Amino acid sequence: MNLDKCYFRYTENENKIDITFWLKVKDSFRQFNLCRKPAETLETLFFRIGTNVEKVLKKSNKKKSSCDNSEVNVKLCDSIDGTFNEKSTCLELFAAKGPVKLKIHDSIYEIVFNAPWVVSINLPLCILVGFPVYPENFTIQHALKNSCSFNWYKGSTINEKGNHISDLHVKWDLVGETFIYSPTPQDIGMKLKLECIPGNGYKKGPAVETISKNVVEAGPGTCPFETRHKFTNEKLKHRSFRCVTYNILADLYCDSDFTRTSLHPYCPPYALHIDYRKLLIFKELQGYNADIICLQEVDSKIFNHHLQPLMKNEGLNGLFYKKGRQVTTRPDKFNLKFIIPPVVLKVRLERSWCSSYELLSILKNTTFTTAKLSGLIGDEKIVLSEALKEKPCLQSIWERVKDNEPLIARVLDRSTVASASYLLSKDDPNYLFIVGNTHLYFHPDADHIRLIQGGIIIYWLNDIRSTLMKEFPGKIISLILCGDFNSVPTCGIYELYTTGVAASTLPDWKSNAEQAVTGLSLEQGTLLESACGTPQFTNFTEGFADCLDYIFYDKSSLQVEQVVPMPSLEELQANTALPSVVFPSDHIALVADLKMNQM
Repeated sequence: MNLDKCYFRYTENENKIDITFWLKVKDSFRQFNLCRKPAETLETLFFRIGTNVEKVLKKSNKKKSSCDNSEVNVKLCDSIDGTFNEKSTCLELFAAKGPVKLKIHDSIYEIVFNAPWVVSINLPLCILVGFPVYPENFTIQHALKNSCSFNWYKGSTINEKGNHISDLHVKWDLVGETFIYSPTPQDIGMKLKLECIPGNGYKKGPAVETISKNVVEAGPGTCPFETRHKFTNEKLKHRSFRCVTYNILADLYCDSDFTRTSLHPYCPPYALHIDYRKLLIFKELQGYNADIICLQEVDSKIFNHHLQPLMKNEGLNGLFYKKGRQVTTRPDKFNLKFIIPPVVLKVRLERSWCSSYELLSILKNTTFTTAKLSGLIGDEKIVLSEALKEKPCLQSIWERVKDNEPLIARVLDRSTVASASYLLSKDDPNYLFIVGNTHLYFHPDADHIRLIQGGIIIYWLNDIRSTLMKEFPGKIISLILCGDFNSVPTCGIYELYTTGVAASTLPDWKSNAEQAVTGLSLEQGTLLESACGTPQFTNFTEGFADCLDYIFYDKSSLQVEQVVPMPSLEELQANTALPSVVFPSDHIALVADLKMNQM
């Protein structure tokens, strides 16, 4: 920060003006930060600045008696009108013509209005060789990230004599100049420092530095997802696109003593920590070069501070739909894992990725240059329990179940959500895609609940499809539905989606005798296929392992070109179960390449 400048920053949505300057006090400099209301008069501002400076000067001089505030003279002047009217407001100061000078005590400053500014920035606690490091909690004001400069340095906190030294005395060597840095083996044992110089395209702001609290450590070795990356090392072209669905395991499922001692006792505690897992998650997603990504169990903090900025750096943008209620903890049907009601989170990627909810996110492409899915036409989300009662397209289901009080009480108590995004193909403008994403209720005696939820979703998506067909006559409206359905392939949901019918005689309807559903047969006209078939495992824990996740696609307009092989049983069992030091989630990502048919 320039010592001869005073920075005024106006934040309209927070109705505040931040003021920052440095003042020499004896042999050192002291930073002053004030936050004032825009409507405050300059007279009041001068008094506040004078009072703050006076306190510091008095303390430095060790004076016990009060000193007259007039000793700290504060005033403004510009090159045109001279001094300012002290009855003017702080906000009016921003309209000043020409340079504005501020005199505080014996110092004269040039005022800089709305300079590019770094509000917050820090480095992660866990830094591994070969895994991306990036500024966390990175918030800027009056700046554009693409106009900011990032300089990475490494340095040792051990001197030639083997003694620890403070960060102030570290010799820093420049190692990178991008938003993301991947540490090398030569960085092991070193700390990292990041310098950010904010900019907005026509001016720069004061630089900010942050130093890692911990040193760079060796990584876990080759992760199984890196083997899978051999099948996805190139982005797809022409009429093909790559789709991923992945339950990334919410932090709440891992961050407890119960999780560490009972659910995943085989897994080292550090590997359950989100600071470790998020490194693996992002590197895995990066390597798939996907066009559509659907994620489930995405915490809002992970979305806001990690996935969103990282994916944005890849050319993606994101939307997040918050869950409707607080998280509860209950025994899971599989192994007593924590349950988090869904949250829909959507992020648009440079190609296109979709993420899901139950702390769920959707990521889609809107601006990537290699085409695929672009042009976001619209998107929406439903809470299934609310939609069941309200949406006309669901009334045939509601009428059949509304009088079953035990069933309805349970169905309406669920906070499960689903999302749909409408994307126009850039390769073939005749193609319009509806990308759905969900994470269904988990309980072991709830096959009937999940089947109702599955019916709600497909009825709703088909209703959207009918609406879009009227709005875009002549276009091919193709459906893709991803998610964690908590349903094995023998369940009714799979039958409903792939055959179009879930008969009233299915055993799913009687998974809970007290809430048994009678006389309800679900039918829908969009026949889907599972792009990855029915893998033996998509969820692999000590207490349960089976296929729960799917990428359903419209087989009338799409075909599968490639399914990225799943990890082997030996890889899954190498560290007992999932998650582990090389698997960041208890689920496995499904990855499939789809191609638009020539119609």
